[in-house]
Amino acid sequence: MRLVRILLTALLTVTLLLGGAAALLLGSEAGLRWGLKQLESATGGNLEIGSARGRLLGEIRLEGVRYRSGTSSVSAARLILRWRPESLLEGRLKIVSLEAQRLHVTQQGREERRQPFQGFSLPLPVELEQATVDGFRFSGSGAQPVELDRIELGGSYRDTTLTLRRLTVTAPQGELQARGEIETTAELNFTIDTEWRWNPPPSSIIGAQGALQVTGTPQQYRFRATARLPSEKLSPVQLEMDGSGDLSGLRAEKLHARWLEGEWRGSGRLQWQPALSWNADLSGEGIDPALAWDRWPGGKISLQLTGRGEGGKTEVELKGLKGTVQGYPVAATGSFSFSGGTLRVTRARLASGSARLAASGSVGNKWDAKWRLTAPELAHLWPDLEGRLEASGSVSGPRAQPHLRVRLNGDEVRWRQYLAQRLRSELDFGLRESDPWLIETEIEQIRLGENRLDRISLSGVGTTVAHRLRLQLERDATTRLQSDIRGSLKKGIWRATLENGRLDIPKMRWRQRQGAELLLGASRARLSGWCWEQRGSAICVDGEQRPGAGAQATLSLRRFELGWLREWLPEKRLSVSGMADGEARLSYREGRLDGSRLALRLEPGKVSFTTPDRERHTSGYREIVLQLEKKPQALEATLTADLGKTGSLHGSWRLPGWRISHPRAATQALEGRLQATLKELDLLALFVPRLQQPKGSVTGEMSFAGTLGAPQLDGTVELENGSLSLPDLGLKLREIELQATTRSNRELLLQGSARSGPGRLLLSGELTFPSLRDWGTRLRVQGKELQVANIPEARVIASPDLTLRIRPRRIQIAGRVTIPKAKIKLPEKQGLVPVSPDVVIIGAGQEERRARRWSIATSIALQLGDRVEVYGHGFEGRISGQMAIIESPGRPAIAQGELKIHDGSYKLYGQKFNIEEGRLLYAASPLTNPGLQFRVVRRRQDVEAGIMVFGRLRKPELQLFSTPPMDDSDILAYILIGKPLREATTSEGDRVSQAARSLQLVGGTWLAKRLGKELDIEEVSVESGTGGDGASLVLGKYLSPRLYVQYLIGLTEGGNILRARYEINRNWVLESESGYQSGIDLLFTMER
Repeated sequence: MRLVRILLTALLTVTLLLGGAAALLLGSEAGLRWGLKQLESATGGNLEIGSARGRLLGEIRLEGVRYRSGTSSVSAARLILRWRPESLLEGRLKIVSLEAQRLHVTQQGREERRQPFQGFSLPLPVELEQATVDGFRFSGSGAQPVELDRIELGGSYRDTTLTLRRLTVTAPQGELQARGEIETTAELNFTIDTEWRWNPPPSSIIGAQGALQVTGTPQQYRFRATARLPSEKLSPVQLEMDGSGDLSGLRAEKLHARWLEGEWRGSGRLQWQPALSWNADLSGEGIDPALAWDRWPGGKISLQLTGRGEGGKTEVELKGLKGTVQGYPVAATGSFSFSGGTLRVTRARLASGSARLAASGSVGNKWDAKWRLTAPELAHLWPDLEGRLEASGSVSGPRAQPHLRVRLNGDEVRWRQYLAQRLRSELDFGLRESDPWLIETEIEQIRLGENRLDRISLSGVGTTVAHRLRLQLERDATTRLQSDIRGSLKKGIWRATLENGRLDIPKMRWRQRQGAELLLGASRARLSGWCWEQRGSAICVDGEQRPGAGAQATLSLRRFELGWLREWLPEKRLSVSGMADGEARLSYREGRLDGSRLALRLEPGKVSFTTPDRERHTSGYREIVLQLEKKPQALEATLTADLGKTGSLHGSWRLPGWRISHPRAATQALEGRLQATLKELDLLALFVPRLQQPKGSVTGEMSFAGTLGAPQLDGTVELENGSLSLPDLGLKLREIELQATTRSNRELLLQGSARSGPGRLLLSGELTFPSLRDWGTRLRVQGKELQVANIPEARVIASPDLTLRIRPRRIQIAGRVTIPKAKIKLPEKQGLVPVSPDVVIIGAGQEERRARRWSIATSIALQLGDRVEVYGHGFEGRISGQMAIIESPGRPAIAQGELKIHDGSYKLYGQKFNIEEGRLLYAASPLTNPGLQFRVVRRRQDVEAGIMVFGRLRKPELQLFSTPPMDDSDILAYILIGKPLREATTSEGDRVSQAARSLQLVGGTWLAKRLGKELDIEEVSVESGTGGDGASLVLGKYLSPRLYVQYLIGLTEGGNILRARYEINRNWVLESESGYQSGIDLLFTMER
């Protein structure tokens, strides 16, 4: 028994020791490290682990993991495994999570040929809840690396079935999601469903997405793919494809797509075993090319393509393209192939409307191609082109030294704002040294926007290494340019001598002084000694551009007569005389102009101009010097002008950090100073034509800081002893004083005064400018008894007190204007023929739209004194009263107030009537439609007769009255002939009768319009004779859009008139009149 006890004790002790060792191995970090050491030894050192934490029966954390096998290697910055050991007791392996960070797979060289897949299985089921890879990179030999942002995986394995519950792959280019099952038997059956989203930056394809389903085995599988490919510029593509495949290739049995509003169908095959080859058929119908190229609207086309490729040879055939483009029929065919570095085009034809283009040939090591274009209407071929063009040509010879032959023949060829009435060209030249050169090109009647030339020609003969060219330009009979060129082209560099240059323009005959050398190559260029002379003046240009050295150019000017510039000055009334010397040096390298400079000096000269009333003004100057230099730190400029008696200017400016890439950046820093003294202001009349005889002196000094977008000013500008004339108003302003002083660096205080007539004008305010785009002005204008008009039609004295607020595109005016004294003559009425309803006036409303760019709001109180006299159209009298005028942007002006007529009289039908009561009433009513209260009376002996007018101006009402009461006919008789109708002679009775008819129409414009509408007549009105002595009823109607007829019926005097106006065309009009006098006029109108 003792022996048994000893043996049992020893067995129990050994069991406890072994159990403790197993627990220590599986449940401690030391055990984990021991196990990993054994694993590293078993792999022969191919596995390396930097550090390890955790335990085999719990969470395992590995860092710096690297495994190598042959030409492949796998590394991970960190691996974390969490699993459930107790799952082994259930006969399965459950992994809760597997995390990998920065997983890199590298493949160097070609992988050894593997044995065919025989299948596999695991001894127990495996369940993976979550596996993630943050940062995946695959690098293959000679291929671009594949980088993925994140991979997420979940699935299980049981028996021989691998189930993917989810697989998500995220990359910068998009995202892929997949699910399915794979049998790990030798047949490798699988079913996979995927969805993808693709958005590679940068790309015109935005938000592409699709799906792919694959089922079968590698030896035989079927697939279905769908995709939607949107685009920023093109319409989206909707794609569906069904097919099958095996280990040697795949077949697209059915392809269907919607693109450009058309239906696309096709099929094809891609084979990679035993050799790479492919073939495809594609057709499309109902395609709208405007959705891809907006220059070709209004079309639908269909096409059919076939293609195949094998062994490095590709062939594509356009079997047919037909339909309409821009409304013209279009058709095209052609065959194209590429093999051995040679592209071949066979029987390529394009027809669009009346245009025909054909091409054939090849390009590889040699050129061998021909083409021909016949286009009676170029617009049928290209939307922006017009005119007729026939062209043909060929290219032959070595690829690097082709020989080109071209013939062009065109008429009225236009591209946008460019036009050539006639184009003829024949080119025959090559790049081999022995190739002959023949160039004959002539273009006539050319328009380049607003500029025009009569003729441009280029002709030349010779060979590639020795040829002569002549360039000629002509404009009118007074402007010609000619230059001869001797050139040689060798090794890709063209060297030429420019000689015998002649430039004849009005009053100038420029001649080239000597031959200039020109060199042009792929990476360098040089021009030297290109100098032109004219009567002692000279202009010279030199320049060079070399790789790594940038570009340099020099322009020098010597004793240039400024008077020659008169033909090119925008203001034709301006002329300048004097001499100029200058030099400009340009240095450009790596986007910088450092070292560039400009110096310009004007010797003593004169500036002259003619005012609209043909008065000649001349101002002299002694010297003007402008200097500009780009230094590494800044762009600097100085201006010095000695204007003689006129004054002087001195200025300097500096733009720190200025760059040519952003020459006018709003944030560009600014530094500067300007001093000015001007004793003559005659030139002001050139820029303000309605202003004449400006006098005075201007002195100022201003410094500049801030930026170009938000400049800061500091200084003062003053105008003293000023005067000027405003002929349109007959005014002479005198004693003008103005001062602008900075109160802060972004605010100017404005003060000023002037005299006009007996009164004095005062001006005050400020101009603020936080930036050039955000500025504002407030001005207050005050005056007492100012002469504001002094012409025969109006002599007006006013006392204003107005405030103006001006901001970009907005003006507000508020205040009061008192007119104590005025004498105003109403303008004579001008007879106008109304426009036919179907006439469209080109450009009508442009001035109104231009004015609407500025919104104007007014609120002005107007007061008329008792000395405001108005006369004209038979009226004489004084007007007094006050009214408030309010105008808002986009709304008609309204008024509130009352104007009265004093001592008024009106001459009508040869008689003078007193206006005993006359008032214009405004009650928030339109300014042009006041209320009326008029009482016009004529007294004779014991009889008082008159007319009362009331209502509104646009719809007045008339009423006759008398004391004692009488019939309307007798009242009208007393008004016109001073006695009752029964005492009137026959002629006097007719006169009263006609006046009665007239009076019915004088009742208002509304009645005339109503009558015209009822009678279908465009014009119904009463036309008064000169001085109001006679009146006629006018009836007018368009008998056609060009023929207008008027019939005038005399109301106060006998006789009728027939007028007719016929528009022959837009310039010629025929007018006739038959009545008191008869005649015919032929009128010619010329638009300016």
